[in-house]
Amino acid sequence: WTQLLADFSAMASCNSVWDIPGIKAGVVTGDVAWSILEFAKAKKFAIPAFNVTSSSTIVAVLEAAKKINSPIMIQFSQGGAQFMAGKTLDNGDHAASILGSVAGALGPGHGAVVRDSCDPALGPLLEEVVALVRRNA
Repeated sequence: WTQLLADFSAMASCNSVWDIPGIKAGVVTGDVAWSILEFAKAKKFAIPAFNVTSSSTIVAVLEAAKKINSPIMIQFSQGGAQFMAGKTLDNGDHAASILGSVAGALGPGHGAVVRDSCDPALGPLLEEVVALVRRNA
């Protein structure tokens, strides 16, 4: 509880989401994503999650978030994420869904917090894929 209270106090002292340690435009995962949620809780606002269905809806959501300088979450259904990668790709082990989530998040280049609504156990794999894409970008 002591660490939880310290983390909450640290987020309450930030004036902007851009003051959060480690924050940068783009896909945010792990501890930084959690810090954004703690910041929102400390400042008493919600971060909306938008279930996107195409590159057009992704761009529209990201442009709106940029215009109002607000963090958002891009959310994909498993089937929607697979569609982003290409419905003809094999989705064994959810590979096409993960690829589509990453492609949809990284493609427009506006910056977002990404949440994939596939099996939560795939979160670590999604973080590895995002890290790999960043290293090779």
